[in-house]
Amino acid sequence: MIDPLLLVLIALATYRACRFIIEDALPEPVRNAIWKKFPPTHGIGYLITCYWCTSMYVASVFVICSILVPSVMFIICAILAVSAIAGIISHIMDRG
Repeated sequence: MIDPLLLVLIALATYRACRFIIEDALPEPVRNAIWKKFPPTHGIGYLITCYWCTSMYVASVFVICSILVPSVMFIICAILAVSAIAGIISHIMDRG
């Protein structure tokens, strides 16, 4: 069973990792290379445009790794979760 705090950390970390994969500028060259082979309209290309799709795979990796190497994943998820919270706060502040 997953601890409630770890579940929240995994959820926020999954959100942040998905946002990084789908929207952030740093992985843009990789996304564009994938889209050249697999357009966003189907298959693998669509996978990196859809939060629902990407989050299933990211969350699966995070949960499995949290069971296998809990101390390492706690640190990784905590870092990603704090980054997610900072991004959410920044977005809220920018709108105000």
